[in-house]
Amino acid sequence: MKKYLLLPFLGSLLLFLSFHPADQGWIIWIALIPFISYIRLETNYKRLVFISWASGFAFFFIGVWWLRYVTFAGLVILGIIMGLYFVVFGVASKIIQKKLGDGVYYLTIPFWWVFLEFARAYVLTGFPWLFLGHTQYHWLTLIQISDITGVYGISFLIASVNSFLTFVLARAIERKAPKQETKTLTAVWASVIFVLIMSTLIYGSFRIKSIRIETGPKISLVQGNIPQSLKIDYGRVEEIYRKHIELTKKAKAENPDLIVWAETMHPYLAVESGELDELKKLAKDFQAKMLIGVLTDKSRSSERFELYNSAYLVSADGEVLGSYDKIHLVPVSELLPFRTVLPWLEDLALYFSGLKQLPMLNPGTKLEPFKLGGHQFGVLICYESVFPELSRALSRKGAQFIMNLSNDGWFGDSAELEQMLAISVFRAVENRIGLVRATNTGISAFISPIGRMDVFTDGNGRAKEIEGVFTQSVEITPSSGTFYSRWGDWFTAVCAIVLALIILSKIVEINLTKKAISS
Repeated sequence: MKKYLLLPFLGSLLLFLSFHPADQGWIIWIALIPFISYIRLETNYKRLVFISWASGFAFFFIGVWWLRYVTFAGLVILGIIMGLYFVVFGVASKIIQKKLGDGVYYLTIPFWWVFLEFARAYVLTGFPWLFLGHTQYHWLTLIQISDITGVYGISFLIASVNSFLTFVLARAIERKAPKQETKTLTAVWASVIFVLIMSTLIYGSFRIKSIRIETGPKISLVQGNIPQSLKIDYGRVEEIYRKHIELTKKAKAENPDLIVWAETMHPYLAVESGELDELKKLAKDFQAKMLIGVLTDKSRSSERFELYNSAYLVSADGEVLGSYDKIHLVPVSELLPFRTVLPWLEDLALYFSGLKQLPMLNPGTKLEPFKLGGHQFGVLICYESVFPELSRALSRKGAQFIMNLSNDGWFGDSAELEQMLAISVFRAVENRIGLVRATNTGISAFISPIGRMDVFTDGNGRAKEIEGVFTQSVEITPSSGTFYSRWGDWFTAVCAIVLALIILSKIVEINLTKKAISS
């Protein structure tokens, strides 16, 4: 077997090590080198398709290994689909390399990669997970540029460095005497990357120092640490409720502006036709303003359910001040397309998952901020925090911070919890808003508008599968929105345009050269 066929799988391993659980973010700056090298060396398109897909499948299969807690079949299907993005990247890049030469091939790598990350965020409801830029959540100076470009700007820098290093490495290994044109290209390219990185770091340093951080409302997070096996045991709902009541007593003693229960942590179904009496009584008993995650029936009928994954803001007097219904539902487990037309899909989904039943949830339609004293905040539920367009929409409507209510108990103490937290950092930086993760089993955290995290831990420093109350004031900024909040993913559009211009200009150059030679 040709040794270079192993290169993409080495790349998959390096990519995996860059993310949690290994969390070696520095590796990402060289992780694409094996794959970029393989594409250039491969001569057989059929083999390119298979190897590209197999390495992509391997990366996502081990990268989201935590999905096995819910559905192993879903993990396999996700790996199959995500592997196709590697195929598109590999084949498109190979065609460019073969038709337009190595120079254009290396130059277009970062543009292709960013374009495909953007596609992943939207195709088939979207899966904006394991982006290159997410690995740099801890490098605060670097990621401040996200308030202009979003996380895609960081991914672009990383892919650019990988492409340049591969180019230099290939020249060194082949020991070819570089032409003057190649020397010039290398010098210019190195200079551009150096300028981009230094500009990003200078901008980041300036923003960290210049952004005015203010103290926002004092918030108490109630983390019950309810294992999912207990959560879905309907005979033990009273036990879940009593645990949250006891923890809420501790939270009330800290005199917060808001007490928060995580996603669906109110274990009883809230019926809107009953005017949400249970939630009102809870807040009234504690004489505290509460934000409560609950499953809601809005059917106003005893004959059928109309269920929503909801969050309700209730005043100390028992008045419902606002509500939010989860808009972006999780495919299959919360929303199964075509289930009414093809009822056998439900049986198939249940057979290949660890779920006892599918809840048949309805998506919400409103995304409006809530008021808390003189401040406004938005609510996102579960993995909605990975979709930047939702956070942007809340920021544009005046939200100064976001409450992300989540029940990650599905995934035990796996890397899913850290991966979700890392992604959430970018939502805070992109929009310059505070972000609070209120979770059932962890990781609960307060994230500042510059991405600084304060994580809830027990006495042993453990952040996952712990219970308790975490009280802190959320950090906010007085300014409203950012360039990214207003203009969104303009950077990805520019990448697509520049990619097209590079390819077209090279094609024109080749055709003009051919005409000149023939004449």
